[in-house]
Amino acid sequence: MWKQRSLTTMDLLSHPSLAIALLLVSLFLYNRWRSRTHSHNIKFKSPPEPPGAWPVTGHLHLLRGQAPLARTLGAMADKYCPVFSFWLSVHPVVVVNNWESFKECFTTHETKPSPPALSPVHVS
Repeated sequence: MWKQRSLTTMDLLSHPSLAIALLLVSLFLYNRWRSRTHSHNIKFKSPPEPPGAWPVTGHLHLLRGQAPLARTLGAMADKYCPVFSFWLSVHPVVVVNNWESFKECFTTHETKPSPPALSPVHVS
């Protein structure tokens, strides 16, 4: 009668639903493995962020008003902390408001070297 043959990998992958299921399972297992092996990396804490970001404009509505931008950012620094972040549209912005924090950011915690000068000749 019928000769029973064993299923090969090509037979399993010839069915689209089995191929998709195999792909999804392998992606799921890879993501789980990746999250476990890379979870010990150092996570940087982001600076505090004011609440109320809008989806398209971000925190742009907080910067409106009659006061100059420097005074508005200074008031936000007094309210949140000397280093804070907010969103201008989809771009993150970090504000460093005092000299001690600025010095700490750019000398103590600098992660990559400064770029070389564009021109070694000084123009007077």
